[in-house]
Amino acid sequence: MDFGFVGSGGGGFWVSRGGRKVCLRRVDGVVRSLSAGNNVSASPAAGLEEKQKDQGDKYVTVRASHILLETEEMADACMEQLKSNPEAFEDVARSLSQCPSNTNGGDIGWFSRKMMVPEFEDACFDNEIGSLIKVKSGFGWHVIRVDGKGTVPADISAAEFDRRYNDPTERSKLQLVDVREKDLTEKFKLDGFISLPALEQTDLKKALKEGTLGLDSTAETIVVCQAGYRSSHFAKYLAQQGFDKVRSLAGGLDNYQKKFVKSNGNGQS
Repeated sequence: MDFGFVGSGGGGFWVSRGGRKVCLRRVDGVVRSLSAGNNVSASPAAGLEEKQKDQGDKYVTVRASHILLETEEMADACMEQLKSNPEAFEDVARSLSQCPSNTNGGDIGWFSRKMMVPEFEDACFDNEIGSLIKVKSGFGWHVIRVDGKGTVPADISAAEFDRRYNDPTERSKLQLVDVREKDLTEKFKLDGFISLPALEQTDLKKALKEGTLGLDSTAETIVVCQAGYRSSHFAKYLAQQGFDKVRSLAGGLDNYQKKFVKSNGNGQS
């Protein structure tokens, strides 16, 4: 089938489809919110563990991009173009989408259940990463690309961590990540950890994509910090990026040291 972008004019962008021209008209000034008044979060919202249990989903967060259009014919034309040229998604979104996310190439970030209209939400949760989906909602026709799925990582207890960390065979199975600042890592040193000082990470997404952090997304990963808060957030971030076997040390190293590390009286192990 002859199909492709052939130009712009008359307030719209024209494509050839089936030997005829179809206008993918962008309506300027139309601002619509998919989340019906809710802000789309860039990270998992509080209470996702409960939502996960209620829904029975393996994944409780999804990242998606979309192109919002007026008619099904426009959506079909976009679908055909993107199936043959998926790399053009961001450019098409910037040019044609009626959603404010068009400035981000259609990227609407991470969201959980009950944050989007049902039709859009179901399409994202029910399809695999990389899927291209056409769906209708009360806002119009959406061409959706599923960009990622994430879980809410469970914690690892201090007792389990101590047992596995001090067993050479078990430790060899683990990818260990320390997100404390450098001054804290000097006070209590841990062998076998990849040190990623949280305050020094300026572009985690880019670094993960380029592989410069040295992390394996398929490995069982344990993240630690001093009190457990930073490691919990970082574990959730890794889960969003496809690390499906990542956990945070419950209570952090403060809790672990209190229970399992003997002090020499000066606060040193």
